[in-house]
Amino acid sequence: KAAELDPSIPDPWNNLGILYGQRGEMEKSREAFLKSLTIKQGYTTGMNNLGIALAQENQIDEALKWWGKSLHIDPSQDKIADYIRYYREQGKGVESSKEALDH
Repeated sequence: KAAELDPSIPDPWNNLGILYGQRGEMEKSREAFLKSLTIKQGYTTGMNNLGIALAQENQIDEALKWWGKSLHIDPSQDKIADYIRYYREQGKGVESSKEALDH
């Protein structure tokens, strides 16, 4: 309902994405996170959660791209840098993880 009341705020869409993800509705989850990003470009919370959703679906390269964009906007996000390092150590998405950490 919050998303319908004020469609200019990205947070309700982000929260909806989390709820869909918790219910296992990953496509709807990704769509909600992407909607939050169309409302507010540079919305790092939406980027981070989209990355988490993609990683849960083993779309590591795509997840790393979103985390890299988010880290580029706000380099103080230690948790996101940790995600990128984790996947680098696992040997997954190596090129994307190098790119992401270089930002």
